Amino acid sequence: MSETKRYEKRKRLGRVTAIILVAAMVVMSMSYLFLIIGAKAGASVAVYAADSGSELTDEEITELRSQMKIKMLPSLIEYLQLNYKDELSTEELANGAIEGIMSVLNDPYSHYYYAEETSSEQLFSDLENSYAGIGVSITEQAGEIFLLDVNPTGPAYEAGIRSGGVITAVNGESVSGKSVNEVANMLRGEIGTVVTVSVRMNDKLFAYSVTRRVVRSMTVFGEMLEGNIGYIKVTSMSSDTAQEFLETRLTLLNQGMMGMILDLRNNTGGYIETAISIADQLMDSGVITVYFKQGKPFAIAEAEPDAMRKVPVVMLVNEYTASSAELLAGGLHDTLKVPMVGETTFGKGIAQSTIDLYNDDILRLSVFYFKTPNHHDINGIGIQPDYIVHQNGNYSAEEARKILDSVYTMRHSEEAKAGDISVNILAVQQRLIIMGYNVEANAKLDAKTMAAIKDVQKLDGIEQTGELDRITLLAIKNRFSTWMGDDGADRQLEKAVEVIKELMN
Repeated sequence: MSETKRYEKRKRLGRVTAIILVAAMVVMSMSYLFLIIGAKAGASVAVYAADSGSELTDEEITELRSQMKIKMLPSLIEYLQLNYKDELSTEELANGAIEGIMSVLNDPYSHYYYAEETSSEQLFSDLENSYAGIGVSITEQAGEIFLLDVNPTGPAYEAGIRSGGVITAVNGESVSGKSVNEVANMLRGEIGTVVTVSVRMNDKLFAYSVTRRVVRSMTVFGEMLEGNIGYIKVTSMSSDTAQEFLETRLTLLNQGMMGMILDLRNNTGGYIETAISIADQLMDSGVITVYFKQGKPFAIAEAEPDAMRKVPVVMLVNEYTASSAELLAGGLHDTLKVPMVGETTFGKGIAQSTIDLYNDDILRLSVFYFKTPNHHDINGIGIQPDYIVHQNGNYSAEEARKILDSVYTMRHSEEAKAGDISVNILAVQQRLIIMGYNVEANAKLDAKTMAAIKDVQKLDGIEQTGELDRITLLAIKNRFSTWMGDDGADRQLEKAVEVIKELMN
């Protein structure tokens, strides 16, 4: 027999072996199907269900093929380990498969945590209201880590850290590009250890040394404002929040509260059950939220009547009001017609479930959407207030940050006379332009700039020289701060008080 004939024989034998192996796989994984393959090349494939004899649709065939892929994954991993050119560990291949599956979800809220990466205790510590750290709430916005709230009983507050700043580094390591979870883990550590936190605040950089300790967070704060207006701030939806809210509300009612301002600003959410419980306390009946999964509603949460006295309510929200805090806001807004004041909420209408897996890994998975009682979408949209009020005066928080990042630092001790040229004059001109004055940003104390300065001096009762002395520089600084909403005034709360007074009359 020639070498050519031997080759052809081996080739035919190889093809027969391959066909037998494929047939065996089909029989093992799809024994309940008959495959009828056309005899001619290019003939179509018809697949029939064994129980009915009816032809399956293309979608059903695709689903069956997908099921076969899933069933053969273990064999594929074993095959790769035995036959790939380089050595591969089972862990590498398993992790790769998991990460591939999670990436298909395209969901920033679903995550697979490896045992060495975190623990369920860490994931739930904030929601359970105590943890070993410095006592701050943080969020990511435009690639930066913002300080939402600083616990007044925590070590960060004692060290001088305040909300509104941007964390730039922890222990000298930049947080650029890191997630909120990663930065939170950097801030946490063993009790008694010191962590250095670098914070940018009003264009200045500060470094704080903070000693970690167990922080117990109160999540509800209440006080009585003038006119028997109760003010209740809820900072998160933690495990004890609903009970804290009940006690705070009862205290204010006993003090004569006739109207309530519910402050949900900077509340990034937490337990859905907590939000529903708070809504239930404020409602005698009606829908609180509607749950959706795979495009269809499957459950609703409704309020039940109770004996506690109800009063008119106004809500405060902003761009950091998120998740279950939005659920609460949406329920009160749609069902009770509670007015909302502030800025459009964050837009996270997805609920997660956290599962401890048998190998000590943890899966956090988005399991359903929640919408307002009127079926308005929250996720990716947020809820727009009835009264839009920017805390930063004439601008939203994002617009204000961009403006403040675009102007030069103004030095209050650097005086200037007519015709002078300096960066400090440019900084003044930038601020005057933002406040609406017709000047050019040319760094020169020219006639137009001096005319604008004279107007500021007139408004502040200063001698109208048009030049920059220390008193004038301070006046421009203060007027710009007021224009940008950096004067300490809580414009949103002021509007909420105005609205609740109308409801109480």
